[in-house]
Amino acid sequence: MLQRYSWPGNVRELRNLVERLMIMVPGDRVTERDVTFLDSEVGGVPQPPAPDTTTTMPLLAARDQFERDYILRALAAQHGNISRTSDVLGVERSNLYRKMRGFGIIPRAGESGRSGEVEEVEK
Repeated sequence: MLQRYSWPGNVRELRNLVERLMIMVPGDRVTERDVTFLDSEVGGVPQPPAPDTTTTMPLLAARDQFERDYILRALAAQHGNISRTSDVLGVERSNLYRKMRGFGIIPRAGESGRSGEVEEVEK
């Protein structure tokens, strides 16, 4: 899929994609499914996803869901390290902790910023 893409932004675009994948993809392996958005881009400009008419939710709920998932993916990419995750996300560590608490994401005991796992709890 990467070879079929036209790469209108050349090396800079490829570099940005790799950085994006490192942040967004949990685990150690990037699959074709993780880059399917390249098919929906025309001339390197992301096209908005087609509206999903089967599920709608208030904007605030959708934003919260996105933000929670985004934080979880960033945490996974940083192997649970809160300090590195806050750096990658560009937020203060205290703000990240506050958001995690609000979303029911709890770092394992004794991890305070060190590499470790997180626990998700239902709100």
